[in-house]
Amino acid sequence: MALLLAGQPAMAQSASDGAPNEQRDDDAQAEQAQQPDAPARAMERLVVTAGRQEQALLETSRPTTLVTGEDLRSIGAAIVTDALRGTAGVFVQQTTPGQGIPIVRGLKGSEVLHLVDGFRLNNAFFRNAPSQYFALVDPLNVDAVEVVRGPASTLYGSDALGGAVQLLTRRPEPRSGAEPWHEGRVVGRFASANNELLGHAELVGGWGDSAIKLSATYQDVGNRRTGFGERIRPSDYTARAGSATWVWQPSAVDELTVDLQYLNQPNTPRVDELVVGFGQTEPASEVFQFEPNNRLFGKVRYERAQPFALADRFVLQVGWQQIKDDRRARDTGDPVERRERNESELFGTTLELDKRLGDHLLTYGFEAYLDKVRSTRFETNLDTGEFNQVAARFPDGSEFNSFALYIHDEWQVLPWLRADFGLRYSFYDINLASNFGTPTANINPDDLTGNLSLIWSLNDQHRLITGISRGFRAPNIFDLGTLGERPGNRFNIASQNLGPEQIWTYDFGWRFQNQSVAAEVFLYYSDASDLITSQLTGDVTDSGRFIVQSANLNSAELYGVEGGLDWFVGRNWSVNAVFNYVRATENAVDGTTTPGDRIPPLNGRLGLVWQPSSQWRVEPYLFAAADQNRLSDRDIRDSRIDPNGTPGFVTLNVHATWSPNPRLDIRLRLENITDNGFREHGSGIDAPGINAAIEIEQRF
Repeated sequence: MALLLAGQPAMAQSASDGAPNEQRDDDAQAEQAQQPDAPARAMERLVVTAGRQEQALLETSRPTTLVTGEDLRSIGAAIVTDALRGTAGVFVQQTTPGQGIPIVRGLKGSEVLHLVDGFRLNNAFFRNAPSQYFALVDPLNVDAVEVVRGPASTLYGSDALGGAVQLLTRRPEPRSGAEPWHEGRVVGRFASANNELLGHAELVGGWGDSAIKLSATYQDVGNRRTGFGERIRPSDYTARAGSATWVWQPSAVDELTVDLQYLNQPNTPRVDELVVGFGQTEPASEVFQFEPNNRLFGKVRYERAQPFALADRFVLQVGWQQIKDDRRARDTGDPVERRERNESELFGTTLELDKRLGDHLLTYGFEAYLDKVRSTRFETNLDTGEFNQVAARFPDGSEFNSFALYIHDEWQVLPWLRADFGLRYSFYDINLASNFGTPTANINPDDLTGNLSLIWSLNDQHRLITGISRGFRAPNIFDLGTLGERPGNRFNIASQNLGPEQIWTYDFGWRFQNQSVAAEVFLYYSDASDLITSQLTGDVTDSGRFIVQSANLNSAELYGVEGGLDWFVGRNWSVNAVFNYVRATENAVDGTTTPGDRIPPLNGRLGLVWQPSSQWRVEPYLFAAADQNRLSDRDIRDSRIDPNGTPGFVTLNVHATWSPNPRLDIRLRLENITDNGFREHGSGIDAPGINAAIEIEQRF
């Protein structure tokens, strides 16, 4: 799954720039149904994230993972990160149900850039740690996930140290000249491990050169039952989502897209704060709720594919994103309850131009993002009724603004050799507002970054890829101005003098693809410096939390190997496998070294796909991870992580799809069949036990 062929026999998936066509999977299914006895074959797959334009995955010069729409439907992702488990270069961490992050090559949080349809999801208070914001995108509205593994700062800017993860949402496709038309689908799901109930409805229609899509999702997730035989209370949450997309193609060279997306989680418990963790005798909090968390997003995109002097094609995007991270919390034994209102309002505009000049394909452009933070915090003493406004989590009114110019060139040096290289200049205007006596601050970091990759075509089937790339991460409002309680029994005080983090990464890889096999292996080494590190100040709060402060202190070395295989063994059988290994060492300024923070263990996936006819698809697979005993000092202090190390695990799972007719899919899933009790390393909650799920999708 999610390598070159995504583990799906005789199926194809491609993506246009930030706008996949939701008809692709249905068209491929129809083609397969017409040829049920045809040998399974490798189909060309297209991605856009690695080079900002559509490109065959085999020919990309960057390590890239693709999760197709069919993969997403087979997995039945409750949150979008569920689709990334067992994929090349990625490990998934969950602090609480309803939230999750991808760890890419050992890096996490704001060290990984998250994108939705070409627009940054990362905001001013995106933290360098597990966060909940990626789960604020409806997985039922996602058509593909693309992961560039390794720094992607040249094309995408700050935060892409470990890589970039882009969600490409479902969109309608106009049928020019056709009479008015409509179609749609409804999806219903039940899963036993957490008593999940999900309903989704989608309507697509069009007339002439326009098409529109409307969708709505409601999800009710109960308390999780683990393989240890217990229900974790509370771990229940609900989510509701909606989207609307209008596509207008007034001519063969013009396209206008207007897109709205919304997801709301009214009340989600922070489980690791509410249960007894490692090294604790009682939970850190009696109350800790994200109440609510939501994301509202709107974007207008205009593309013109009419060549002129400066470009053969250009894309202009203007977008606005609002993320609310409101909270209600109370420490154990403390009568004071805190309520927070935290909001990021991000406005962005991007201009991308493409130009073919002989053997060169240039991609260049401009980006500007303006992000304003609103934050307040109030305390109520439940014993006395006393009510006070206190210092907010972030300085209210702080701003995080960025501007960038970039250029990238794909140069066909020789028929068998292509060089991809680029440069990006970024400038930041960061204004930290005063917060209950905290002085204001203004910093203006800038950065010049670049990359160079070479791809050798040994023949039609083999590719060798080498690359060197530099990434950076500018300090954001979270780094500079976060105040108050943090996970791991910490209390953060403000920092006002930080510079960008930096990383150099060196890749060497091999890809192979023919009609029945696709395989890849990549080795990498990363050298990171000026890491923004949370350090102990030596002081402790009255409630016993360690006081910490961020600073550019440490460096780190990470190296690893990742790869995968899709092998169509016979007419109806295929084998897929993925493996990941990363090792990291962090070097402190005092010369001491420790293992890297929250580094995933050796992990992987091994599966079969059996498709005896156009009506049936059965996929048994193993998902496994080894022990992780190399722990950083922060890992050992973290109540989510066993200080003796996280035990490994193996789960046995089966997914099956029955399609009695071309418009109906019934999906059955049995997961963790042996009811194994385990926790993914770094997560704040034990994994689900045995889970039986049924999902019905009816198209009309």
